[in-house]
Amino acid sequence: MTTILVTGSAGFIGFHVSKRLLAEGFRVTGLDNLNDYYDVNLKQARLEQLTANSSFRYLRPSGEPRGASRPALFSD
Repeated sequence: MTTILVTGSAGFIGFHVSKRLLAEGFRVTGLDNLNDYYDVNLKQARLEQLTANSSFRYLRPSGEPRGASRPALFSD
């Protein structure tokens, strides 16, 4: 099964793209920093819908500078 990376997966477009890909049988890795450009609660609600599907995996960028003790791209 193919895995697709969707950036901004909690935003309007990324959420709907992720839903469509999941419906078509793809595995989806969603990446979103959940910034407060607009309602974070709405973004979290979208992620709850996506994570209900076992083929969806969510990753949040850590925002840490390179050289930090953890990898720079993803947080735990």
